[in-house]
Amino acid sequence: MGASPALAARSTRSRPLLWVALGASLWGTDTVLRRPLTAALGSTQIVLIEHLILAATLLPACWRACPQWRTLGVDG
Repeated sequence: MGASPALAARSTRSRPLLWVALGASLWGTDTVLRRPLTAALGSTQIVLIEHLILAATLLPACWRACPQWRTLGVDG
């Protein structure tokens, strides 16, 4: 049995809210996680590591979306 259309629409609408909540909670823990690192690493190194983690996390989703990007046309 599939979910009702109303439930599916509600689930789709709440997904962005969950991403915002997750981002806010990660932002809130930033100081707790970053403070011990500043004793051992410079700020440039910390930012580089953060960006590498972000890229590694998003790379699979971007890879899966690559065929969709190829179908996009340059002319409107």
